[in-house]
Amino acid sequence: MNLAGVAPLPSSHRAVVFRLAGQACAFPLERVQEVLPMATLLRPPGLPSLLEGFLNLGGAAVPVIHLCRLFGLPGEVPGLYTPLLLVSGRLGPLAFLVDEVTDLLSLDPK
Repeated sequence: MNLAGVAPLPSSHRAVVFRLAGQACAFPLERVQEVLPMATLLRPPGLPSLLEGFLNLGGAAVPVIHLCRLFGLPGEVPGLYTPLLLVSGRLGPLAFLVDEVTDLLSLDPK
């Protein structure tokens, strides 16, 4: 991710930019713990459609939410290189399945 020439701003003004159904979206950097490659997900029977499955992260089951399904957008079938955004949630970590992570952006609060 190229940030040449961008003055550093507080983390509250920085975002991870990703693509979702052909649209550019962003998530606050301070909430993103890690960008992970696609992994084998556990899919128990009766799983709600917006959940892609559960990621085994050090023995903890982390729910993986398919953001396209959550927002009713046309989504791609997850592949080997589909990224997961691991974020900190109120009840623990969550992973969001996105199409592509494209950039780290510093935002001017003006």
